Amino acid sequence: MIVHWNGKTWSRVPSPNPGVSDLLEGLTAISPSDIWAVGYYSSLTTSGPLLLHWNGKTWSQVNTNFTDFANVSSISASSAKNVWAAGYGFGSNGTHTEIIHWNGSAWSKIPTPRPSKTLDLLFSVSADSSSDAWTVGQYCASACNTSTPTYHGFTLHWNGKKWSLAPLPVTNSLTLTAVDAVSPKNAWAVGQVTLSHNRGGALLLHWNGKKWSKVNIGTAFPQALAFSSASSGWGVGPAGFLHWNGRSWSSVSVRAPLATDFDSASTDRSSDAWAVGSYCAAKCTSTAPVQDTITMHWNGKTWTRK
Repeated sequence: MIVHWNGKTWSRVPSPNPGVSDLLEGLTAISPSDIWAVGYYSSLTTSGPLLLHWNGKTWSQVNTNFTDFANVSSISASSAKNVWAAGYGFGSNGTHTEIIHWNGSAWSKIPTPRPSKTLDLLFSVSADSSSDAWTVGQYCASACNTSTPTYHGFTLHWNGKKWSLAPLPVTNSLTLTAVDAVSPKNAWAVGQVTLSHNRGGALLLHWNGKKWSKVNIGTAFPQALAFSSASSGWGVGPAGFLHWNGRSWSSVSVRAPLATDFDSASTDRSSDAWAVGSYCAAKCTSTAPVQDTITMHWNGKTWTRK
């Protein structure tokens, strides 16, 4: 399902549904007449990546014919001729990373290094120029064919010519779920790291142009990132919102229903940001709670529900 905000209300916009089950996981808007949405579809006989394009009037499906591409998890564009999409595929070499690039006229598959020979997945991609892009995910590090595998997070960087692995400052089990490339010397990534007694903790990383380093954010648990500049960024998740002012992160209060889980955000300037997610609308203490969507908007002063 795709909805559009016209400045006052949200309305549903018709879009292709090629399968019995269709799921969109990412969207990037280059202009009012150039928008991409990605995910996957499945039917009784076939399944594969789903790429949709908006031309200002209608949504249409774009076929890629990448046979081993299973799911497109994320998409990002720095221009109409520089669009990256990342995800994973299935093949004889296991579950593997997949990255494709749009040059303004066609999609092409771009080779990527694999941190694992068994399983590696990409969850998020972000590009700020034709020579600077990041993608993040997780790979199976050990015990991959057992019921208790160990996963590690990893990052890949695009320098304008090729993708390469960038070392992380964390060695214990983790996954990276989101990344935002602000500039060649400024990128952020967020995820989850396994602590003692199998407890999960949030992980925030910063790239300074040379290396990734950990950033302390206390008990906050962001799952998605959105930056409009080096001095204005947001981290959203189930434990609330964090704001970056160029020097430090601080918690920002948000009036939202209990059990709300924000998993995506977008911003184009310091006075305009959106966060979306889900919350429990009914039967919250039962084994079959009723979930509903929620959208929040930042106007430069407060977050309000829209």
